[in-house]
Amino acid sequence: MKENLRIGYTPFSMSGNAYGARMLNILSSFGNVVRVWKIVNLLPWKRLDVAILNWTENELIDKKTGHPSYGGAVLVLLRILFVRLASRKVVFVRHNVYPHDVQEADRARLTRWVDQLESLVHQRWIHSGHLANTWHEYVPHPRYEWPVVTDRVAALAGDSPYYVIFGRILPYKGIHNLLPHLDRNLRLVICGPASDAVYLQRLRELAGPNVRFIPKFTSEAEAAKLVAESEGLILASSDDDMIVSGSLIYGVSMGATIFCVGSAFSQWLTDRFPAAAMFTAPDAPSLARILSQAAKAPAAKRDNAELLSHLSDSSCRHYIEQAFIKLGV
Repeated sequence: MKENLRIGYTPFSMSGNAYGARMLNILSSFGNVVRVWKIVNLLPWKRLDVAILNWTENELIDKKTGHPSYGGAVLVLLRILFVRLASRKVVFVRHNVYPHDVQEADRARLTRWVDQLESLVHQRWIHSGHLANTWHEYVPHPRYEWPVVTDRVAALAGDSPYYVIFGRILPYKGIHNLLPHLDRNLRLVICGPASDAVYLQRLRELAGPNVRFIPKFTSEAEAAKLVAESEGLILASSDDDMIVSGSLIYGVSMGATIFCVGSAFSQWLTDRFPAAAMFTAPDAPSLARILSQAAKAPAAKRDNAELLSHLSDSSCRHYIEQAFIKLGV
């Protein structure tokens, strides 16, 4: 493999998305990482060794209607063809089976569109081993870094034991499916911005006195403290479109036990790392029963050390290096 690669990466920065920053840091150990969509980086005499494209599939839909965007598809096609001319190799990182927020009737079509885009590049990366094959190269999703947390950071949930649902409070999170079955003796904190006031009110009506809502943005330090000091992070739904749950990776990174409605990704993790502090259930009512049992009689302590090692920077670098060697850069 060539030393000091010239690597193009897009999107180069995303506000509030720590994944990009983590990947840029890891990729920088292989050479100079630059923006793909910058004219000086696409000049023929300054050809990139490899260009890495992320979330390209999200440009295939009309954000207002959730239907396929033919104009967006043409633009994505032209961009990929242009990047192929400006780069020796192109990598497509597939984060979703189909784009977020697409209408249900269009999911199969958008899945085929993304499949076809993948055929235009030299290599395809996937962050879950359940989809790894001769077509997709598996590269672990990097774990998140622990922010600077001091005793001065507010304890948002108070002192008593609690479980937490953290992140945007929206219908696709499936919180409404869990609350009716939740043990009233189990203390739950639901924290995150709530842009859907109607849905938030619906949850308040479903919740008992054991549920506390913190419907607001929190700092990284507050979020880390809230999740790390909980009895467990709860993921009440499994999204068919998502290949990897960033929330699950975040919880593991912060040292939390995970309680989730099972997905192909979480099932692969529990199969690969059976000692991990992770409990899965087929649906929300079953998850509520597992939570109730855990609160009354905690299971034997589990250890995320092996999983965290797998998601570490050094592990990610190893997998990326092997992918680059196969790619021939």
